[in-house]
Amino acid sequence: MSDVHHNASWSAIGYAPIRFYPFGIGLGFLLPLDSLLKLVLLLFWKAQLVISGAGWYLVPRFPYILEQSFGAYMGIARSRCGPAADSLGRSA
Repeated sequence: MSDVHHNASWSAIGYAPIRFYPFGIGLGFLLPLDSLLKLVLLLFWKAQLVISGAGWYLVPRFPYILEQSFGAYMGIARSRCGPAADSLGRSA
């Protein structure tokens, strides 16, 4: 079992402790869906790091973390500024 955890693909994930606490599981049922989506996307991002360590290292900078982060920030900015721009244009 220790061979699996010291493999280069699993070490690419970085620090990712997995703990289960009863109060954390109970609070998880009260999470809104957008917070649950953030958790799913975090796990997807960590899975991309494992896949890149397993064999996609031949593609330079495979998970494209900077590009994905920039796209996410631009999407958030567009979703926040879009309604404001519409309301500012109507009031003039």
